Order: sequence, then C-alpha cells, then structure tokens
Amino acid sequence: MFCSCRLFPVAIVLAGLLFAAGCVSYQETYSYPFASQSPDQICRNLTMNDTDWILIDPISDKRVGEFFLATAKTNLTAGTKVTVQTWPITYTPVNRSDASGKVGASIATSVMRGNAGQNVIAVVIDSREFRPEPYILCIVNETEQVSAATWYNVSITPEENPAVSLSRPAIESETTGRNSSGLWIAVDPVPDTCLGDPITFHGTTDMPDGDIITTRVFGARYHCTKCQRKNNSVGGCCGDQIPLIVPVKRGNGGINTWSRVVNTSAYDFSTGDYQIDFGEPSRGIWNSSGFTVMEKQEPSRLWITVDPVPHHYSGDIITFHGTTNLPPGETIRTGVYSAEFIPCPKSSGNCQGNVTPCCGGYSDIVSVLQGTCGIGTWSWTVDTSQHGFRPDGEYIISASGRNGAVENTSLFTVSGIPKPNLTLNLPENDPDGNTLRFYGHANTGNGPEEKLFLVVSSDSGRKVSSTVPVFQNRTGYSWTFSLKKSDIVPYNFLSVKVSSATSPEIRIERTFLYNNEPVFYPYNPYSS
Repeated sequence: MFCSCRLFPVAIVLAGLLFAAGCVSYQETYSYPFASQSPDQICRNLTMNDTDWILIDPISDKRVGEFFLATAKTNLTAGTKVTVQTWPITYTPVNRSDASGKVGASIATSVMRGNAGQNVIAVVIDSREFRPEPYILCIVNETEQVSAATWYNVSITPEENPAVSLSRPAIESETTGRNSSGLWIAVDPVPDTCLGDPITFHGTTDMPDGDIITTRVFGARYHCTKCQRKNNSVGGCCGDQIPLIVPVKRGNGGINTWSRVVNTSAYDFSTGDYQIDFGEPSRGIWNSSGFTVMEKQEPSRLWITVDPVPHHYSGDIITFHGTTNLPPGETIRTGVYSAEFIPCPKSSGNCQGNVTPCCGGYSDIVSVLQGTCGIGTWSWTVDTSQHGFRPDGEYIISASGRNGAVENTSLFTVSGIPKPNLTLNLPENDPDGNTLRFYGHANTGNGPEEKLFLVVSSDSGRKVSSTVPVFQNRTGYSWTFSLKKSDIVPYNFLSVKVSSATSPEIRIERTFLYNNEPVFYPYNPYSS
C-alpha cells in the first residue's frame, strides 16, 4: 500500500481543501465523486517529485486511538517547512462551516538533517478521533512544489466498546529497523552549533516514564565496520561511543519526553557534519538525525556584508539582508541613495528622505540579530513606490556601524516598465450553468503577439489544455477561456495553470473548489 510513482501535479495544495483550522470535516452521508479510483491511484494523483523529492516510509495498518510515527526521506534542505496531512479516503468537501468532527490531522514541521543527501521528516500522529477506513497521508512543500502520498488502513479495536484508550502504536510491518517494536521515538530538529558551545538534543517517545534511552554521536563522514573503538570521542574512524544515557521523563497525553545536553568542547568534536542515533536498537526502537558543528569566529576586525540585490520593478517592496560580526543588539545605519552623479544646485529644497539625485537619500536604523557562531544578521525593508524612486534608476544600498567605522554597499536597479505578470480571477459560471469561464490580464510586454497556455486539471484525473490569445481593452491586455463542465467532471477541485508562450516566461497556478471558491484565503490573483 505504498505509493512511489511520479505523476502530474494535481493536488499538492489539497491542504486548504481538507484541513481548515487543523482538522477535517466529515459528513455521515458521503459520495466520493471518483469512488472507482483505488487508493494507489489517488496517491499517484497527489505525488509530484522531480529534482526535489520526498519518499514516505511504509505505514502499517493502525487502530483507532493509537499514536504512531510517520517518517519520510527527502533531499529537501534541512529546516525546510513541510506540511504532513492525513484524512479518510471517503472525505467529501462540502460547506467548510459544517464541520462535524476531527477525523484527520494537519501538522506543520521541518525537515531534519540526515546523511548522504537524504534528510528526514518525522511526525507523531494522534488517531484517537479517526474513523475505521482507509486513510491517505500526504507530505507537501508548496514552495518547491514537491509532494508525496501513501495510504494505510485504520480499524476499530475488536471490543464491545469501540472507544479505546491510549495504547502503544501498532507494530510496523517490517520485523527489523526503525521503530519496529511498536514503540516509537522521535527527535526535534537539531540546530547547527558552534564548536565549543553546548548543544541540546530533545524529542518525544511513548516509551514508559523512567526507561533509559541510549544515544551515540559520531562524525557523519565515517562509515566504519571493523576498527578499534575509542570511547568518549566522536573523532577518528570508530570513535562513536559518547556515553549518553538519557532517562525518559513523564509528558502529557501518553507522549513522554527526553533531552540531553552535550558540550562540543569535549569528546574530540571538530567542525563538520554529525549524526546522532538514539533509542534502543536491540528492542527495535530507534531514530536518528543530523547536525553541523561550525567554526567559531575569532575576534578580528569588524565587518558588515550586504547580500546581492536582484533587479526590481517600480513598486516592489525590497527586503535587504546581510551579516556582520557586530554583537547582537548593536545598531546599523542603513540607507538607499541614487547612484547617478549629476550637477546639483546649491539648494535642492526640502527633499530629505528622498532617493532622487541631489537629495540625501532614505535611511533608517536597524538592530543586529543573534546568529550562529558569532555571525549576526540584519534586514531592512523599503517600498519602492515611495521615497522618490525613479524609473530605470540605479541605486546604492549602504549598511554601516560604529559611526561609519565599518561599512559595505551594493548596487541595484529599479526598472521603469511595469513588472510582467499574469492574473487569474476566480472562475465564474456562465448563465447556462454548463460552462466555466476563466479570465484575467496579461501584462507580459509582448502586446497582442502574446499567447498563453492554459491547463485545467481535476482531482479525478481529467485534464483540458488550450492555447489562449490575448485581446486589448481599456485596461491593457486580457484573456478569457470558457470550459464545458462535461469535459472535466467529476471533480472536487480544479488546478488551473496559465503560462506565457513567449519570453519572459511567466506563470500562475491556482486551485479552486467545486463551487469556484479558492482553496487558500486571501486569494491572490497575481503571478509572483
């Protein structure tokens, strides 16, 4: 029951559709519009892997009332935000205000560092209010447009009273490996640390209060089989036995906690990547995570950096970033000035706070924020629709500290042409009720020569594509397309993608419910 196929990106945004306020609404009378689809087919429709990928570990059958651990491998960067969602296969979207019970889960979490390019995703799922039927589990990262799905069965404990108390999770189908005994253990994301600083490992488990967890920390670059171990050290080939004996502490709701502090000034730590294994492998209860130890900055001359600034368009809101070894809380003066050098009159009038030539520019004071290993960060946001930014102007961003004793700058431009974009308005039903109308604006800079590609996909697997011309009206160039509903039904939701056929390539993709409402609020009709 494991889905591992690569398929078209229909529904990675099913999040808003199925999980409002962190729960799913279930109706006692349901009719799945594409009930003929198998769970594997549904999983394929929800899976989109390409350069970035997520691979969910197999999930065994569960019983209502269990807490269980769902894990996955991925090449997404450690710290990347993902959403893990699970819902009953018979869920039917109706009026979202008619919630009748929490029968699923939606959990926001972060990717944890792993090894050899494979990072880890792990969440604990509470099934106390689940229903006895097949469930879909989907992991989504919307920024990179990558998702994966699998399914598993949920049943009721065979008792006269189906309401079950908390019990240990069901035994996983595999006989050996991670959390195969029925008990589980999880670790919270481990932050990178500076050499010499303490680092805290902590997480959750359903192991009993007072049980002992053993852990080992070792350099991730070592893959040893036969060699003399060196205890109390993470250095060398098999120096991987730091004696970390961690007791389980009582938590809440059947989920207990564990934690341990390790000082990286001991145990032969050096800069590099490390892995921590924790649990009781002999009992089939274990998990792992990764982290990086970085070199601490030695006291030196003060410095500030300004991150490169990409090209912007008039009206953009720009956030400037940089780093510094100034201490946290110290202030930095930031400013934007015109890079144009022109003769200026003796008096330019009152133009303070203006970035036009011959004026003093626009400046502000920001604070240094705590970073890692003595390297702090700073940021500053400026609205180019204000402060006198001119079309096609070139500007300097400056950051200075200690009354100008330390300073850095960067150049950037603000284009005078409107930022190319496409818009996609909310779909409308034509008066006959049998046709959907999609429409919007096309500001691509190519005028009447522009053509758009439109693709409409439904969660039932049906798809319509077309080339759409643009036409000129009083507000510029617009587009419209009418779709017969008979070409796309049945569906719970539609994924609509519009892209330009010429350069620059611009695209917008949005998902709408069966009643033309957007999945996410507030709705943004503009391409990014």
